[in-house]
Amino acid sequence: MSRSWLVFAVLAAIPAAVLAWPQPGDPAPSVSLVDTALVPHTIPGDYPGQLLHLFFWKSADSACLAEMPRLQALYADYGSRGCTPLAINVLEDMDSVVKVHARQYT
Repeated sequence: MSRSWLVFAVLAAIPAAVLAWPQPGDPAPSVSLVDTALVPHTIPGDYPGQLLHLFFWKSADSACLAEMPRLQALYADYGSRGCTPLAINVLEDMDSVVKVHARQYT
């Protein structure tokens, strides 16, 4: 295959990939995660009708840690109205998260 055909094939595939991306109004994809108590949660399936505030964080980032009390306040103020903040850490092992930070905010 000549180089020009390869470039054309790659460029032709890009619009198809873009069309497959979620569009406004599409349902959110399902994701399963485990919390610090080892309870599995499926997002958004376990939270029907709720507004989810997903916050991805890591313990080495002081800005992330400073946000945790704000997430607690968000839940205290709006949890009864269906707003659920979820702090998600997928970069660090569970032991590190539980021992160092998560117990401060539960």
